[in-house]
Amino acid sequence: MTWLALYNNQLSGTIPNFSNLPNLTQLGLGDNRLSGTIPNFNHLPNLTGLGLQINQLSGTIPNFSGLPNLQTLNLNDNQLSGTIPNFSGLPNLQTLNLNDNQLSGTIPNFSGLPNLQNLNLNDNQLSGTIPNLNWSSFTTLKLNNNCGLVAYDAAQATVLSSKDADWQVRNPACAVTSTATPTATPTATTASPVNTPTATSTPISTVTNTPVKPTDTPTDVPTVITPTDTPTPTLTLTMTLTPTLTPTLTATATPTLTLTATVTPITSKMVYLPLIVK
Repeated sequence: MTWLALYNNQLSGTIPNFSNLPNLTQLGLGDNRLSGTIPNFNHLPNLTGLGLQINQLSGTIPNFSGLPNLQTLNLNDNQLSGTIPNFSGLPNLQTLNLNDNQLSGTIPNFSGLPNLQNLNLNDNQLSGTIPNLNWSSFTTLKLNNNCGLVAYDAAQATVLSSKDADWQVRNPACAVTSTATPTATPTATTASPVNTPTATSTPISTVTNTPVKPTDTPTDVPTVITPTDTPTPTLTLTMTLTPTLTPTLTATATPTLTLTATVTPITSKMVYLPLIVK
């Protein structure tokens, strides 16, 4: 058997072992419900076409170094993650479809794939500078809906736009990055005065206590960085205030003693008694 095509069924579970079919040249398992990781298929060295698209496969992509005759590789519409291998062991590869996955990192240098003509990397999370390849020779080139791809130079940007006008469109799933790093919540610490003057007054004394209000002027003024990207980070400002309290005590004691004397005159009356002599 050289061809095995099981497309568009409801096959589930993991990819079975086809080691008993070493003469396979075409293996198609696309549009099913297969899950798990992708094997390297080293036991099928004669494969020229491998289709595993539209399944529920996860994990990273193997480099398929044991498939030197592979010409078409379709792994699109799965849940594959990690970086893209350079597939340097696939010199005959012509078509590579990895779109609609969760692949990240940069686009590798496909200089070891001289026959690559069709490349679809749409709808992933790729970023960074696009390698300087002869993209003008590609029949199909799809790079849109990634996380900020950058052209190698202006000439390459022109070529990319001619192949895919939307190559710079960002994937909504990409996280928003910010160049600012302050992540603090400003807190202010108000110090309580160390010395609290206490005035004790005695009767008939007037004590006036007028403390001077401390003036707190921090000598170091922090510079608040306002980032241009969202989200806006917060800045932690920790301020320690050491107030100086200089109390001024003014005491004026003017004792006043008032003595009031009331003199009651004593009125004496003399009574004259008659003297009788016998």
